[in-house]
Amino acid sequence: MAFCLDSRIALLMVVLMAGLPAADSWAGEGSTPAAREAIKTIYEKYPNTGRGYADAQALLPYLKHPDPDVRRTAYGTAMTAASFNTAEQVLALVDAAAAEKDPGVREEAEKTVRSLSIRDSSLYNGVDQKVVPKLEQLALASDRDSRLKTIRVLEQLAARSPKTYCTLLRDKDVEIKLAAVRATGQMLSKLQGSEKKLADEPGAVLCDALIADPRLLEEGGLVLCKAGRWLAGTPKLLDTLAKLDRSKDLDQRAVATMVRKELNGFKDDWGGVTRDRVAEGVRCRFAWVRAMATDALFRRVTPIEPVDGRAILIQAIDDPNAGVATDAVFRLCNALSVSVGNTTYTPASAYRLEQRVSASDLPKPPAEFASPSPQVRLNALKTFTRTRRDQGPLVATRLFDDPDPKVRQGARAEAKALILQRPAQ
Repeated sequence: MAFCLDSRIALLMVVLMAGLPAADSWAGEGSTPAAREAIKTIYEKYPNTGRGYADAQALLPYLKHPDPDVRRTAYGTAMTAASFNTAEQVLALVDAAAAEKDPGVREEAEKTVRSLSIRDSSLYNGVDQKVVPKLEQLALASDRDSRLKTIRVLEQLAARSPKTYCTLLRDKDVEIKLAAVRATGQMLSKLQGSEKKLADEPGAVLCDALIADPRLLEEGGLVLCKAGRWLAGTPKLLDTLAKLDRSKDLDQRAVATMVRKELNGFKDDWGGVTRDRVAEGVRCRFAWVRAMATDALFRRVTPIEPVDGRAILIQAIDDPNAGVATDAVFRLCNALSVSVGNTTYTPASAYRLEQRVSASDLPKPPAEFASPSPQVRLNALKTFTRTRRDQGPLVATRLFDDPDPKVRQGARAEAKALILQRPAQ
């Protein structure tokens, strides 16, 4: 037994200490001898030894190599065995990934960009902290497209750039402001206890921006909900929530309710959140609010009991907003979860994507759904549901945003009738 254990340790040490892949590990990679030689060169220049990592500059040309295997190897190496020491190197990687056409390589490229992070030491791979000031400068001074790209890089890096984000949150361009909201959210979500002061100014500016520009409410409200713990109890946040609470707009009230509930989830009364306000959230235009409101309604034990979450979702099917109605059907049919598994900050687009992914898994709709006749479209739905009742409500959602109001209403009625015939779970 001791011999076997020693053998395993020795084998593990060989794997960890190996500076290069085995001599034939690139055999079969690359479509030409030149491509295979390029891959070999990459491995030789960027050995993943765990003892310091080479500068990424020599790796960048391989990101545009004509052979996809070379490009794939270059992206994998950039993710695991290179250090990025200038803003230009980081942006070159991002540009190359955005221009990648090969599906297989594109997946690796996107994974590499998502893996970018500021390294803690020069001994590690990743992006050096000294890159951030130049990225901040570009985010404030370059052309619009370059600014947006650079802000997204700062977001990915969770860069501690509160002053820059404050300036960007006050920008006149709404896309710039939205990008700054997401970057602020990423920074706030990654702060450590000793960095609390970094949240003060951007948090206050974000609160002001939400009230001044309703177009920021979806993204900004989610930041406050998931990363607002740094602002909890501050006069600025309390004043912002009070203003949203008093609004006549359902979306604003729903955002305030979810932020209040999230920040007070440890309290017995969820900070005074009421059942009616939580139920209102399933009719919000924002997917993240609907997800969190549903999660709250379907918990086994809550301070807002008694709650009939199924009945609330069934009522939401009649909502004129197709996203609201579709969400309700998906959750009643278990195509979307009634629980929110992710408790960390992610942009609002992640919640919208969840619904699109669920929609992509739906049964193929009848060809008659493309008919110019509203009655033909409705008849096709009824014919479909007579033979496939279990999938009928899901297919009906395809017509929830139909241009004809009678079709929209009829599809909702058909979905609701089918769901009501199912036993409650």
